[in-house]
Amino acid sequence: MDVELGLTNRMRKVANNLRKFNQLEGEKANLQNYHYDMIDRGVAEIQDEGVRIYCRRMGEKFGKSANTIKSDYTIMKRYGLII
Repeated sequence: MDVELGLTNRMRKVANNLRKFNQLEGEKANLQNYHYDMIDRGVAEIQDEGVRIYCRRMGEKFGKSANTIKSDYTIMKRYGLII
């Protein structure tokens, strides 16, 4: 069913995200500098600035795509890493 919807390797991508953000037992988080910045700031401060503006600014600062940072923000918020 996932292939019909164009979602190839969906479970592998979810597992990689869980692994990346230390949500699986026995796995170690692989966080970048911008992840630590997000954790330090918290959701309220990021939303006060504006998520898109924050992600663009962090992208320029750390040499990453704003879309990458925004997707990581969404995942971290979902897993409760940023409060």
